Amino acid sequence: MLASCGGEDEPARAPAASGDDGRIAFASNRDGDFDIYVMNPDGSGVRNLTRNETTARTEADDDRPAWSPDGARIAFTSTRDHRGDGTQHNEVYVMSADGSGQRRLTPEDRFLVLDPGWLPDERVFYTRCELGLRECVLVAVDATGGKGDELTAPTYAPEETAFSSDGTRIAYALGSEDGDGTAPDIWVSALDRSGRRELTDSRGFDASPTWSPDGARITFLSERDRNGRCPWEHCFGFNPEVYVMDADGENERRLTRDPGDEVSPAWSPDGTRIAFAAYRDGSDYELYVMNADGTCPTQLTDNGEWDWSPAWWSPSERGEGRISC
Repeated sequence: MLASCGGEDEPARAPAASGDDGRIAFASNRDGDFDIYVMNPDGSGVRNLTRNETTARTEADDDRPAWSPDGARIAFTSTRDHRGDGTQHNEVYVMSADGSGQRRLTPEDRFLVLDPGWLPDERVFYTRCELGLRECVLVAVDATGGKGDELTAPTYAPEETAFSSDGTRIAYALGSEDGDGTAPDIWVSALDRSGRRELTDSRGFDASPTWSPDGARITFLSERDRNGRCPWEHCFGFNPEVYVMDADGENERRLTRDPGDEVSPAWSPDGTRIAFAAYRDGSDYELYVMNADGTCPTQLTDNGEWDWSPAWWSPSERGEGRISC
């Protein structure tokens, strides 16, 4: 853990967490394969929830945790049922917040499943695509299992869909409807695609939208100001930074300024902070948190392996508020 806080780009020591500040779930390969862990928002109290090991027959990587609205369950992706470990081998699972009762929700078939999350009615949603990211639809399924309901008509690759907290709007990254290779931008619409509006047009690569708890702002990743190091084998290939904008696309602002790779931003329940993963020391991804205006970036993990995909939950909308440098 780095102890100073001398500027916007210098990580600080994390503040102590209060009892109401909740928990952060994340994925880490610190014990070999990727598993789901939880910790306090100051980086303490790390606990392993899934313990899967690769065998001769299957890979076993668990990723993309997402808290249920009441904090009682976590949805996540897993490749434990397949030989490969790419996204085409994902299935969606759900478990209790203590790691018990792990259960698969998606059938083992030819579809690719991505980015699970929760609806206000406690159903799990995910993106289901034909292999090749064509004919993608949003699907919702009861957390106890059963047949999923298609929420949207098929379209081309609406990846990384995020619902607003009231469930009335979706934000997603989309290049073009016909898959012509156009770099994606961030769009918002109602679930039926009515009122669809393109929020960004950077001619770069904009992805991974996430709503603030009050629905007023959206964070996203963009490579529009690419300026750093990020070896292809150790990043997603486009060296993104974290940005924020109003939910109508106004007031875009860059929050991170580092030559490494920033991914998977996640809001604190009170909307004052953002957790994210960053590849900053040339060897691995670690978890960080910063104020929602980008100040006081604070390193939470430092274990020499990859930590990413943070998801933040709290029993109330209260938290510690902003980090003080």
